[in-house]
Amino acid sequence: MRINALSGFSLQNCSLIETPSMRETAALARTGEAMANTIELDVRGLEAPEPLVQVLEALDKLPFADCLLLKIDCRPQPLFRILERNGYAYEERPGSDALFEISIRKRESA
Repeated sequence: MRINALSGFSLQNCSLIETPSMRETAALARTGEAMANTIELDVRGLEAPEPLVQVLEALDKLPFADCLLLKIDCRPQPLFRILERNGYAYEERPGSDALFEISIRKRESA
């Protein structure tokens, strides 16, 4: 699914780090399913609209079972509306090395 395509922007200034999520790994090990990954996207210090553009590009490539961990310096209210409209679940929390950390994943079908 392509989300709100914005042209003219790239992921060149973003750092993506793919790591297995410990909680997901344990849960999947119990069920015998394939391991999900957490993909970290650090957009701290970028000027608008670059953080939103990078998040949307990363979500467009996110496999169904995986989670995007967004590290950001501000509360991205417009992003939350886009996520809700496009079938994503998210969890916002204070970050350990960023002001906010937001976990985003595709919502399971009911």
